[in-house]
Amino acid sequence: MLTPGPLSQYALGTIVGDDKRNPWFTHNGGNYGYPCIFVAYNRGEGAVVMANGANGFELDIDILRSIASEYNWPDFKPVRHRTVPVDRKTLAGYVGVYRISADNYVAITRDGNGLSLQGTEQGAQHLFPLSHGEFVSSEPVLNGFLNRDDEMRITFTGHGSASRLTFVEAGGAGETAERLADAPAKSNS
Repeated sequence: MLTPGPLSQYALGTIVGDDKRNPWFTHNGGNYGYPCIFVAYNRGEGAVVMANGANGFELDIDILRSIASEYNWPDFKPVRHRTVPVDRKTLAGYVGVYRISADNYVAITRDGNGLSLQGTEQGAQHLFPLSHGEFVSSEPVLNGFLNRDDEMRITFTGHGSASRLTFVEAGGAGETAERLADAPAKSNS
């Protein structure tokens, strides 16, 4: 039941981790407003977290990260980043609507002194600058706690104002979105 398939991390009903020295497995479930998740190491340590509410999954992940820190688990600990200040002019150059595919868009808007990203199928997420062209989202991706660095990284490219952005989730190859020239996003500030 804990043997993954040849091309994926999925076993019979569980996802199997990629840590060879400390093998682990996980599964999540629930219904709208009542998410739950469990994670366990093959050596016997583990946790089950159940929450309710609109942000229950995020709470589940936060609690699992706290458990991992408290018990010094080798995986699932919070990822810490150092942010850098980015000037208002640079931030303004990133504001716009970017097309990922024919029916999938993201809008980058000003959010106080920073930026927010809102996609076609998700709510707004605050972005934190790691450099002048690279940002990270604090919102976990689906099953995001599974990865060492689960935050979505966004890299802007182009001269002056950005012409495209690249999303990299959980160390993947990345997905590029082209900026729409005549559809700038409205600022929240």
